[in-house]
Amino acid sequence: MNKLVSIIVPVYKVEQYLKRCMDSVLNQTYKNIEIILVNDGSPDNCPALCDEYAKIDSRVRVIHKENGGLSSARNVALDSVKGDYIFFVDSDDWLALDTLEVLNEYLEKDYDMISFQRTYLTEEKVVEKGEKNPKDMDVSQYIDASFLGRYDFFVTTKIFKTEVFNNNRFLEGRNYEDLEIMHRLFLNMKKVVGLDYFLYYYWKGNEGAITNTITMKNIKDHYLSANEIYRASKKYLEDRGKDASNIVAWYKVEMSQLYIDYLKSTDKDAELFAKIKSEIIKEKVNFNRLLKQPRYLKYILYKIGLLGIVIRAKYLLK
Repeated sequence: MNKLVSIIVPVYKVEQYLKRCMDSVLNQTYKNIEIILVNDGSPDNCPALCDEYAKIDSRVRVIHKENGGLSSARNVALDSVKGDYIFFVDSDDWLALDTLEVLNEYLEKDYDMISFQRTYLTEEKVVEKGEKNPKDMDVSQYIDASFLGRYDFFVTTKIFKTEVFNNNRFLEGRNYEDLEIMHRLFLNMKKVVGLDYFLYYYWKGNEGAITNTITMKNIKDHYLSANEIYRASKKYLEDRGKDASNIVAWYKVEMSQLYIDYLKSTDKDAELFAKIKSEIIKEKVNFNRLLKQPRYLKYILYKIGLLGIVIRAKYLLK
């Protein structure tokens, strides 16, 4: 029998996007799913829309709660999942209709995590999925590949075995919660698979999204989460005798982005700024090898935005 997949969809002020998201979830060609809609105190018509979905499809359950943020909504759903696997979908995004059918062969192989790719869109259009290119990996190999830019740290581009979340919950009150939790989830995994398949459509048209704005809280939260996953992942690899240079290079790029974000921000925090600068110059990195990696170069250009900034960072950090 096919594995039951619990799809968790937090809902807050997404009235104009919810139908697109739910159409892609309810119409999955893989049918053995439960959908947990968490109305996080949305002030618009979303609560009623959620209830309507529960009426028309018995696979849908709705949880209504006071507003507590994305992490809080996900945590409430995690406490009530019934599935063998967990899949997080943000309510302004959507899925390829065959996402779970494509991933089913890997669900049956009992992986702790199945990772795939997402496409960034500002308009709805047909997207080429590409090639699967499955890579069986242990956690050390996956961590290294992720910091090299082959995979990301978003929980929405992964399906997790439910047991991975035993004693693990999202940190509430902090943005960049995906980055923060991943290093803890790694400790509950042994067997993972990474795919190059593009199955998740990330909507960039929502200007109200938290991470689309530069605030001092965003900068602080990004710094804390990046610092935690950097230190924990570096230790994880080094404790196993693995090379952690890709992690150090990734961290330099993250700190460089934060440096730029700080300069753009109207708020100031001298202590935080000093920490960011200190992290940038702390360890030397040989970027020459890494910049030959197409995925890594693309990742840097995406994160920083300008090739000149990368070149300057490369020059300063020699």
